[in-house]
Amino acid sequence: MNSDFRDLLQIFAAYKVRYLIIGGYAVSKHSEPRYTKDLDIWIDNSIENAELVYSALKAFGAPMSDVTVNDLTTPSMVYQIGIEPTRVDIIMGLAEMDFDNCWKRRESVSIGEIPMNFISLSDLIETKDLAGRPQDIIDADNLRRQLNEQN
Repeated sequence: MNSDFRDLLQIFAAYKVRYLIIGGYAVSKHSEPRYTKDLDIWIDNSIENAELVYSALKAFGAPMSDVTVNDLTTPSMVYQIGIEPTRVDIIMGLAEMDFDNCWKRRESVSIGEIPMNFISLSDLIETKDLAGRPQDIIDADNLRRQLNEQN
């Protein structure tokens, strides 16, 4: 994980942001490391958390002139910072997924001094199944094998 990603997650921890790492980094955590072009972060889009996210992103130095706290509560919104392969996607909603339920099942780990919240393996499989893109289907199959090995 590059230093910008670590810095952002450290700031999120300092601001007590409720977020889950999903996507390629979550796949790497639960299964085998693989290349990913970005860091996907799903946030709790409640107004209280959106205010924390906004403040944290501002402290991180993200360009916030075209983003409002209200934008961060809009489930269909995705806020992107940077360019691949160091892009961060802040995702406000995932179709058919409930953040609060996924939050209860999260897996919190520390990498170095930085606490990080990852989506659970079973919830990650569900997000991959729902997305349905070719890479997501491959990921879901690999993750299912991992889940079966754990059980």
